[in-house]
Formats: sequence, structure tokens, C-alpha cells
Amino acid sequence: MDTGSHTTWVQCEGCNPCFSLIQTPNFPFQRSQSYRSIPCGHQECPTPREACYGSSCGFKARYGSSVGPSTRETIAKETLTFSSDRLGDTELHDNIFLACGLENQNIRFPQPNKIAGVLGLGPGGPGTSPIWSQVLKKRFSYCLAASEQTSSRLHIGEGARMVGPQVVSTPLVKGANPSLYYVGLKDIGIAGTRLRIQGLYAGGCIIDTGAPYSSLLPNAYAMVRNGFIQYFAQFGMQPYGNGSRPSDLPRFDLCFPRTPPGFRFPTMTFHFRGADLVVQPTSVFVVGANFICVALKSSDKKTMLGAYQQTQHEFSFDLEIGNRGTLFFAPNNCGAPT
Repeated sequence: MDTGSHTTWVQCEGCNPCFSLIQTPNFPFQRSQSYRSIPCGHQECPTPREACYGSSCGFKARYGSSVGPSTRETIAKETLTFSSDRLGDTELHDNIFLACGLENQNIRFPQPNKIAGVLGLGPGGPGTSPIWSQVLKKRFSYCLAASEQTSSRLHIGEGARMVGPQVVSTPLVKGANPSLYYVGLKDIGIAGTRLRIQGLYAGGCIIDTGAPYSSLLPNAYAMVRNGFIQYFAQFGMQPYGNGSRPSDLPRFDLCFPRTPPGFRFPTMTFHFRGADLVVQPTSVFVVGANFICVALKSSDKKTMLGAYQQTQHEFSFDLEIGNRGTLFFAPNNCGAPT
């Protein structure tokens, strides 16, 4: 479920290269009676001719960096069936744009891999429309599970509405990339104390479930990093330096040795415009047998709230409220393990 892109695709039979060891078979599109291919250059094809896949309407995407995951695929129309809480057991939608991933590179997921494609929830842009728009809805919500033993949840439509005493909201704002969702970020706090980082979030904060971890612009990251170092110093803990850093640590910049008795993990708060997102320690730190790492990254280009920091909360995007829409959220454990 990716709020950072808007094309929905699955890996299809005949892919080469493929991302391997997925738990479900590749989609057998040639045996689907409802699959309808779109010729290159046809008026239904939402992408330019240079993106064609052979004689078919096509699409190319790269996620993240220039050496990151990429896919090349053919775009078709397909019938998708969703479970529904209003129209009986299921709700059927035909003529949905679905891309078939046939050349998938650098896409690596831990085993066992349940992931076989991307469900595009972004605001839209060049190419196909996001899935919520194609099923004629303007509201969706998700709750990302913190545990691999728990299923994450997605609602599209009326079931995505959020109400309750803990629900807060912040407006979506204009950002540099119209294909991404942005909110206004005012400050960051550690253990309930604001760091007073004014003016370091130019361009807004992207909400991206397709990014594993959050990232901050270098100056803001440096102040947050220093804030964590000062907090850990209260317990006599110093971060690993380049010379003392064990080789088996995760690839995070700021890591500490295992905690001493009496240590209390801090929360991290994103102070958005009109709403505070209090991220619990299990969604801030990656903890191993002999280390604690802060799951944040520095980025020269963007401030972004990634998936790890979104766990244990439910988020709802209502694209009818406000000029650009409104983001609602509230704490939620996303259900019991399944």
C-alpha cells in the first residue's frame, strides 16, 4: 500500500527478471477472462508511446534512488473484486487499470515474501489514476501493523471515515511534487520536549507508506540526532563511533549499545499543523540483542514520514475536506495478531 505512488501493478507470469520467492504465484494474466490489453498509442492508454511495452500500452517506474527498485510493465484493464461491508460480501469493479510487472529489478523483501506488487494510493499524476479514484471514492484509510504476525488494514470509501476523541487532523498542503501528499511540519519533540527546529522543513513533510523509514533534511536531522544523544547521555550511554561500531549493526547512522537497567525509551513527536503525531518507541527504534538504532535517515532532498514511524496509528485521507484534502489520524494497535 503505497501513498508515494499511484500506479497499481502485480508481478505477472513471464516476468524476466522477477523478484523471487513470493508466496503467491505470479498473476496468470493470459488466463484471466476479464483481462483486456490496451494497444500502444490507443486512446485508452494513459502513458506516452515511449513508455510502451512492445505493442502494448506500457509503464516504467523507479522507486527511491537511481539504483533503487524499478519495474517495466504493460498496462491493461482488469476486473477487481474487493471485500465490502456495505454491498454484501464483495464489491466488483471492472475496467480498472492494472499494470503487469514483467521486468522487476532490485526489489528485495525479507523472506518469506508476501509482497507481489504495489497498490497505488498516491494523489495521482502522469499515467494511471490511483486505485481510490478508479473505484470512485475520495477517502481511504490504513493501519500499518507493527508485527509481521498482524495483518495491516486498508479501507476505501465510507469505511475509511475516522471519528472519536483521539482523532486529530491536519490539512494536506501543496508540495514540490504534485504526485505526493504533504502536510505542514512545525517541529519535532523527543520525550515530550520540543527541539524548536523552526524553518528547517521548507517544502512540507511527505506522507509515504512506500518509504520504509522517515527522513529529515540534514540540518533538522543533525538537531534531532543531537537530541537523542543528549537523552541517552542521561543514562550514561554514548553512541557507537566509526571505530567502535560493530559490523552487524543495521544501516542507520545513530546506534547505541544495549540499554542499562532502568532505561526508559523516549517517544518522538511530529508536531504537524494543528495535530501532534506521538510515535511510540517501538516505531522509533530498531532493537537487537546488543544494539539500539534510531530508525531515521538524513536526506538532502526531502522531509518524509515513512512506514515504520506510521505503525500503531490509523491514518485516513479525506480528499473532499479542505483545499487539498485533510489527513486524520489516531493511535491504533491495528488489531490483534492473526
